Amino acid sequence: MLVKECMSKNVVSIRESAFIQDALQLMKEHSIRHLPVFSDSGEFVGWITDSDVRGVLIASMLEEISVADVMVRKPLTIRPDDYVEDAARLMIEKKIGGLPVVDDSQVVGVITVVDVLKASMELLGITRFASRLDLIFPEDGKDVELAKVVSIVEDNGGKIQSLYSSQEGKYSLYLKQGDMSRISGALENAGLHVVCTEARKGGESLKS
Repeated sequence: MLVKECMSKNVVSIRESAFIQDALQLMKEHSIRHLPVFSDSGEFVGWITDSDVRGVLIASMLEEISVADVMVRKPLTIRPDDYVEDAARLMIEKKIGGLPVVDDSQVVGVITVVDVLKASMELLGITRFASRLDLIFPEDGKDVELAKVVSIVEDNGGKIQSLYSSQEGKYSLYLKQGDMSRISGALENAGLHVVCTEARKGGESLKS
């Protein structure tokens, strides 16, 4: 998935000449934590976060502090045609919560950790699954192959939305449909250990 497919396109920004209280008000009003900063001539010149603002909030009560005084100049950016994974990696490495998305020196969006998480859930089908089961392969890994697991699920009336492995030998299967009791029983009989099952009903999750 590309950055442009999950970034926020309605960019809320602020001028570098604005005061810290103005930035805080904008963040509260739009429920956001990052603001691209522009010069009075409209040039992208910086990036300011809620932590930057709160770090000088008390001082701003005693003197006028502008956005330009505390913003990050030459901030890290990402391009709209970069992969979401690249944005995630950059945010993790630099320990930041968001990035301005820049195309030809123009800010065209903002991508945050929340946007990346939503994209990841969408790719995995987590937002659309009807049921889920977690299972563990035998320690030797020789008796059961992943293709066989898929076959067992389908032979027992299940339809897989997506499959995710958190670590070697452990898998989570997200199903569009299927009788969880029947499917988990068949998998157990094949030598796998079903850790838990979860079926959604009316938007809620029921675990067993």
